Amino acid sequence: MAGGGVVRFGVKMIKMVLPVVKEVQSLGCESSQGNQILLSKERIKQLKEEYEKWRKEREEECEKWWKDAEEEEAAEEKEEKAEKEEEEAERDDIEEEEEEEETKWSKMDEVMEHICEAGDPLFGN
Repeated sequence: MAGGGVVRFGVKMIKMVLPVVKEVQSLGCESSQGNQILLSKERIKQLKEEYEKWRKEREEECEKWWKDAEEEEAAEEKEEKAEKEEEEAERDDIEEEEEEEETKWSKMDEVMEHICEAGDPLFGN
């Protein structure tokens, strides 16, 4: 995500800067005329303001990308933690069921031993 954004950011910056460079280069030809120079200085000032505005917008956009990436990473970590807790809870439930089953069978074994020790009254054991 960030790699593509950086490339797009670079392309936009180049597209913005190239017209400014061309405009400044063309001023060299027009510098002999007084009014043209004033207009050119105003144009340079305007272009500079536009560039600063554009740069600020890009910086804000980059900050937003970083913030979004950090939030996404935090959400993924939270999700992974929840999954681990769920797996642990499932394991605990399984262990508890196994212990209950073992206890049940142990009690049944005790009862059977008691019955066997007492003998069978019908057969006289």
